[in-house]
Amino acid sequence: MSLAAQPSWFSLLRRLFSIVFALVACGLMGVSAYFFRPGVEGLFLSEGALSLLLGGLALGIALVLAKDKHKLQTLTPWVTPLKPKAMRWWAVGMVGVGIVLLALVAEISGQALHIPELEDVSVHLQFALLVLGILLVGWGLGGGTRLRFSISDWRTAFWLVLIFAFGLGIRMWGLDTSARFMQDETVFTDALRFFWDGRHPGLMNGGGAYTVTLIYPYWNALTVTLWGRNLVGLRMASVLLGVWVIPVAYELTRTLFDKRAGLIAALFAATFPPIIHFSQISWGHMGDALFGLMTLMFVARALKWNRRVDWAFAGVSLGLTQYFYEVGRLLYPPLIIGWFVLLVIGWRMKRFRRGFVLTAIAAVLVAAPVYYAIVVRDAPATPRINDSATRLEYWQGILADGVTDDERFQLTGRLTTPFLVYVQHPDSMAEYYGGFEGLVIPPLVPLFFLGVCWIFWRLRYPVAVLLIGLLLVSTANIFANDPGFASRYVAFASLIPIVLAIGLYSVLTLLSLNRRWLLTGLVVLIALGQLYFYFDIHLPYYNIQRRRASPEHDLFDAVLRAASLPADTQVFLIDRAPFLDYGRANGLYLFMGEHPYEIKAPTSAEFDPNELPRDRSYAFFIAPDDTEAMDKIRLAFPNVSPPMYTTESIPVWDEYILLLTKAGD
Repeated sequence: MSLAAQPSWFSLLRRLFSIVFALVACGLMGVSAYFFRPGVEGLFLSEGALSLLLGGLALGIALVLAKDKHKLQTLTPWVTPLKPKAMRWWAVGMVGVGIVLLALVAEISGQALHIPELEDVSVHLQFALLVLGILLVGWGLGGGTRLRFSISDWRTAFWLVLIFAFGLGIRMWGLDTSARFMQDETVFTDALRFFWDGRHPGLMNGGGAYTVTLIYPYWNALTVTLWGRNLVGLRMASVLLGVWVIPVAYELTRTLFDKRAGLIAALFAATFPPIIHFSQISWGHMGDALFGLMTLMFVARALKWNRRVDWAFAGVSLGLTQYFYEVGRLLYPPLIIGWFVLLVIGWRMKRFRRGFVLTAIAAVLVAAPVYYAIVVRDAPATPRINDSATRLEYWQGILADGVTDDERFQLTGRLTTPFLVYVQHPDSMAEYYGGFEGLVIPPLVPLFFLGVCWIFWRLRYPVAVLLIGLLLVSTANIFANDPGFASRYVAFASLIPIVLAIGLYSVLTLLSLNRRWLLTGLVVLIALGQLYFYFDIHLPYYNIQRRRASPEHDLFDAVLRAASLPADTQVFLIDRAPFLDYGRANGLYLFMGEHPYEIKAPTSAEFDPNELPRDRSYAFFIAPDDTEAMDKIRLAFPNVSPPMYTTESIPVWDEYILLLTKAGD
């Protein structure tokens, strides 16, 4: 008997059981989230995994029983002829010109041919040549399609622009006050010096520790020029990269599902705590997240419409992932290749092969300048992974002569932590993201599980790339020295808000509760909940963690106070023990102004103020309980100022007391 011929009572029974199993799935996901709550170990995690498996099974049964109108519909690949079928002659010419421009950019940095005209070329001209070359390659391989800008749905466009503006405001709020610590940002303050004093370095050259190109530092230099040499200027480039994740998340989700799902994903991305946090830190990680997500977006569009321009710009975006940090550089190419292979095998989509080739060509051409410069300079292609990955000897040592109980415990942690980091395991270094929870805030873990399981039951569909991406980055982190290091997941963190959106939207559709007013209310509530959790719970806890993680007092508060003093003041940081964070602190100080003196950081025992010349002003930052250093200063400088304290909300025992003297005292 066909489904159409089934009696109405049978359809009603199927619908009833579908709802029951969907509710059971929701309940089991809640139970699983409870067992996976932060701080839980051992047996409870096993029970959480069992609840998750049973919940996923219940969701699968609900999906089988439900009719199509009660299921969230996702993109089904449908091969149409490639549009346009062939490249016009002038499009081929555009690609040729683009290749020449990219070759010029590569040679300016590599200097293999030693062409005098390509030495000391303006960085602005280099960047213009790079952007123009990339656009010509993408547009040319895309068939030179005419650009059409039209908005067919003004209401959706209005909401998307509003979410974008909201997300930008969130990321700019408290940019210089919410996190007043340096999270390896001195890597980029050091790189900024390449652009000072009128110098013109090659943009494809590395700019210090672990920056494979100077593209992100160049953007940093532009924002510092606009916003000043302060934390706002330093971090604004990352903010702008992070906020563009919002419309890209919308377009990817809209292509995979519909506009409503796209808006949900956009709002979740705008308020997702890890994306907010890492958007407010001056790192290149958000470049990985943005261009990796753009790659998935363009591939999804290509699978839907099979247009040359989408295949070409998927390759352009993939090539751009090679300009930033190593997680995106190393993992997005195999993700895209594996996705293509699965789609060809699963859907027999051999007619997409020309599109795949276009993507590969564009990616190679766009990434070529980076690797040309690396080869010519004989520089390491993966400097970060050379330091942070486990060595072969580690695995050989564990497997040799059997596995001991201690080694079994280590292996269990190494194999499970990269997967628990999403929902349960906190960042292993408080210095970067910190907190007591995983990347997903605890109340939303059931939604994340629902989204993951929904995608699992749709593995043959293009949406499976979201789950594959998260599994890929977790698997790769098994081989990292510290698999719980949150910053190594940032490149793929932009997939998590989309999974959350799928979890919410799919279960409401399954339960026939996807009414506009209910859906809007829940989405807004979840978005506000994420913001409340981040700014009122996570961020204060992070700042406390960060201070406690340092053996010193709040060194960076002292540096920020010192930077506001007259430039000719010589600054001393004095404590009983040597400063472990001195390099970062001094780097921040030199970045924030033209200071003729570096910060001096002697211990209390080494410090002798009587030896200081009296031709300059001094600022002494002293630990509040360091009476020895304070007495030395008062004896050497009788006219020293009274103790001054920070205006920030820092405990007295965590700050440094400031004493000032004037030249001639």
